[in-house]
Amino acid sequence: VILTMIFNIAFPIIELIFANIVKCIRRCIDRRLCCRATSCKTKKEYIELYNNDIYPIQERYAFVIAIVIITMTFSCIIPLLNLICALSLLLLYFSDKILIFKVYQFPVNYSNHLHKLIKKTLYVSLVLHFALTAVFLSQA
Repeated sequence: VILTMIFNIAFPIIELIFANIVKCIRRCIDRRLCCRATSCKTKKEYIELYNNDIYPIQERYAFVIAIVIITMTFSCIIPLLNLICALSLLLLYFSDKILIFKVYQFPVNYSNHLHKLIKKTLYVSLVLHFALTAVFLSQA
């Protein structure tokens, strides 16, 4: 569990670096290593190659929920998970900040429904934490 959480710390940074490297390589191949103009045949191909993606807010929320639920589930028997969770969420915040301002072009489209769903999930994880803490500590 701890190794999985530590991997989750590095994942957003690895994803940011890998996505930018792949996009840069595709653009360099298109321009033949910056020696000539684009080799795209149509305007649609050019726009798809040089246009930035839409920020995947639903994937980020799922990532945050998974980290929080795993931490809430096992934090009573592995207190180190609280520190790992805090570090993971901090790095996720800064990597997403860089992603939104530097990589993704389109604004984030979401509704208030998503935030309400997250609140309900966090309340369920808190109840899960209390229930599992009672079970884990009563077994000792």
